[in-house]
Amino acid sequence: MDPVPSPEEAGPPVEALVVYNCNPAAVAPDQAAVIAGLQRDDLFTVVLEHFVTDTADYADYVLPATTQLEHWDIVRPYGHYFLPLNRPAIAPVGESLPNSEIFRRLAAALGYDDACFQEDDATILRNLVDAQTHPSFAGVTWEALLRDGYARLNLPQPYALRHGRLPHAQRQVRVLQRAHGRGRLRPAARVHAACVDGNAHAGAQRRGRAPDAAGLHLAAGPLVPQQQLRERAPLHPARGAPCVHIHPDDARRQVEDGARSPWPTNWARSNSRPR
Repeated sequence: MDPVPSPEEAGPPVEALVVYNCNPAAVAPDQAAVIAGLQRDDLFTVVLEHFVTDTADYADYVLPATTQLEHWDIVRPYGHYFLPLNRPAIAPVGESLPNSEIFRRLAAALGYDDACFQEDDATILRNLVDAQTHPSFAGVTWEALLRDGYARLNLPQPYALRHGRLPHAQRQVRVLQRAHGRGRLRPAARVHAACVDGNAHAGAQRRGRAPDAAGLHLAAGPLVPQQQLRERAPLHPARGAPCVHIHPDDARRQVEDGARSPWPTNWARSNSRPR
């Protein structure tokens, strides 16, 4: 962690803070110092949020922000190679506004009339896509995103990590952790690389495995993925027990609804139930 700068190094004090898409009181390093800063009487803090978070507890104003159901956005790929376009499905609820609209109104109140503050969200996203020059964006256009809702990045098929392949002979992602009280490293988990843009059944046949066992992979995620949901206790019982949703074409074993997961893979042994 970087050392705390002296007042001379830090420069003029921050007197106004707008927090959006983040909860620094919970996630920023040196939490005690962050909270001490948020508690300053001379700091004016505005938080744009869906729920009252740790940071919102120290805000002078909390403004309701829209969710992904209510605003335009382009979602950064996370574990895949597609660029999804997020379209608003409903109008903003109540007095909630997209972050961009709040900044447009703030800019107008401060007297800024630059052209960028006159652009609506769709125009901002179009300009963002048009400005990309990296080879991976070749063929990705705003028109394609509007038409299809997503676009695949211009990457080799199949593509994994570097140069289209995993470095290990086992073609696995290897996560290592240091054993308790020992200097050696041991695997923390065994996770097979996902088959992207490939034929899982053909790959299984080449490796001598049964095709029916190839296409079923469990993509495990946290039970409560968002901090906001963890803070909403009434939502916990509604989630129920974890389950695995399987496409009918893949569920060839005629698994009854609610039966325990029948496939004995190393990384799908859980108490989840197929549906």
